[in-house]
Amino acid sequence: MSARLSNAGDLRDEVVIVTGAGRGIGRVVAETLLDHGASVTIAARTESEVSEVVSANQARGRRIMGVAVDVSDASSAQRLVDESTKRWGDATVLVNNAGVAGAGQRVWEADPEKWWKTFEVNLRAPMLLSRLVLPAMLEKGRGTIVNTGSYLAIHPHASHSDYAASKAALARFTDSLALEIGVHGPRVYTVSPGWVHSRVSDRFEAARQVPEADWNAPEAMARLVVRLVRGEAPSLSGCFLHVRDDLDELNRNANRIREDGLFQLRLVKLNGSLT
Repeated sequence: MSARLSNAGDLRDEVVIVTGAGRGIGRVVAETLLDHGASVTIAARTESEVSEVVSANQARGRRIMGVAVDVSDASSAQRLVDESTKRWGDATVLVNNAGVAGAGQRVWEADPEKWWKTFEVNLRAPMLLSRLVLPAMLEKGRGTIVNTGSYLAIHPHASHSDYAASKAALARFTDSLALEIGVHGPRVYTVSPGWVHSRVSDRFEAARQVPEADWNAPEAMARLVVRLVRGEAPSLSGCFLHVRDDLDELNRNANRIREDGLFQLRLVKLNGSLT
């Protein structure tokens, strides 16, 4: 807890929206940002989870509100942003953490609607919310968007093609969005929390083979989000980061990362050329 409370108050000027914050990684990220003084709106589909998180943090005098909402629905995403804006002002930080594990079936056995719903939550929702908060961020010339990614975006996974494909698409959405924004303005990142014990990770058969040393605490994700919100890695906007990456080392190599297109999805051919 003490690590999370360091530099308390340094983000008091930030207005944050965190989705998928009723439990797990999203809740830890939201509460860590609250620890640092930010005003936070949390979103989740389950009203009871939202109420519990809000009540627990309001009791500690924190600036938090919650909205029970399906962020993959355009009108609901609009309501979330409108209610947050009315309470705190324009969002300066968006953490697109809401996600689902997917059907967990082979393609020829999967229900197409459930398969596609994975894309609606994992990809459409970040797009909907990003387009809603970006106009104000662009006007101010600042802001941070963090999309929760997964290394399954770069590794095929049997029985979870919807999840893997949606996370790959999210990574490409992130670097494309960063290119649209340019170098002067809001920053956008994909961040993989790695293996974290949660309802999502428990759905993956591969998780049973992961050594305990390779599991991460949700606090690792929260600490990295805080550093990104502080503006510690502006040159890495658009990149696909992992919580175990050495951010200081990446910053030292930012020019090479940018010039060689590293930490992004790339197809490398036999001759070493990139496509």
